[in-house]
Amino acid sequence: MFVTIILAVAAAAATAIATARRQKNQDAWQPALGAAAGAAVLAWLATYASVRYQTSDREYWTGYVTAVEYREPWTEFKTVVETDAKGNVSTRVVTVHHPAEWHADDTNGERTEISETQYRDICRRFGKPPASGTLLGAFTGRVHRHAHDGRPETAYVWTTVHTFKNPTLVGGNLFAHRDFSTKEAAALQLPAWADCQWTPALGGPPGFADALARLNADLGKACKVRVHFVWAPPAAAPDWGQALEAYWKGGKKNELTVVVGEADGRVAWCHAFGWSRSDAVKAAVRDAVAGQAAFDGPAALAAVRAAVPDQWVPADFKEYDHIAVRVPVWLSLLVVLIALAAGAAVGSRWQ
Repeated sequence: MFVTIILAVAAAAATAIATARRQKNQDAWQPALGAAAGAAVLAWLATYASVRYQTSDREYWTGYVTAVEYREPWTEFKTVVETDAKGNVSTRVVTVHHPAEWHADDTNGERTEISETQYRDICRRFGKPPASGTLLGAFTGRVHRHAHDGRPETAYVWTTVHTFKNPTLVGGNLFAHRDFSTKEAAALQLPAWADCQWTPALGGPPGFADALARLNADLGKACKVRVHFVWAPPAAAPDWGQALEAYWKGGKKNELTVVVGEADGRVAWCHAFGWSRSDAVKAAVRDAVAGQAAFDGPAALAAVRAAVPDQWVPADFKEYDHIAVRVPVWLSLLVVLIALAAGAAVGSRWQ
């Protein structure tokens, strides 16, 4: 990272000095200083953007919707004061129309803008009539709010997306996370992480995914965790679970992933992984699932519910900031070339 900045500054300064001297400018240090400062800023912005791009990641928080709101369209009248070229002051009224808005609040303390379709779905789940239209056609922006009544049978599971810095994405060798080609991943039948970003279970008995989603909503805020269950292909060996862990780069920072291998309708093996400081939770869930004859969804979820609150210790990803993030060679060369061109331009025009 710093090598790129140093090279850009040196290239800009040297080019500016050389160009200025060819122009017979005796104060060559002045264009050199200006070019070096500009190159430093450019190189820092380029490297910062590169690091952010390489370490930017997303995690998903699951909870319950606590309330939904519908705000009617409303009209705002703004008074604008204008002054013309002769100093004459005039005022005029501008009409601004604001469209309808729908929002959902959840147990994680998040407020999310939603669509009208989502609003109506949540209202139906709550057993409340969705509001619509305006009050007597007057666009006043009246707010209609429906709060959840607390009954489990009417609860609406809700997941939101959040970004975070994940240095482990570029430190694969430190964690035995290797890159898989598209062909290799397809041959092993490894699912992409995106396949389960909205559903917590890939496979499993009917109704298990919904039960797991509710478990995640129950544990999400208190434990800072989101649990996934993934079923391996038929007859897959236990190392398929390790391959998925490497392919997913260990998963997102709040995820506990449980991989289930079955043969002839029975649990053959289980592998659990996640970014917990304690391996106890992974061992407890793995042993509970692997000890089953046929997969028992309620028993597996009960094992998760029992182990996670006391044994899941979320990792602090700031501890991985020491991992070096390399700036791509092509980007370093581009920055240096731009610095050379900028140095030449500054040196030739400096008076």
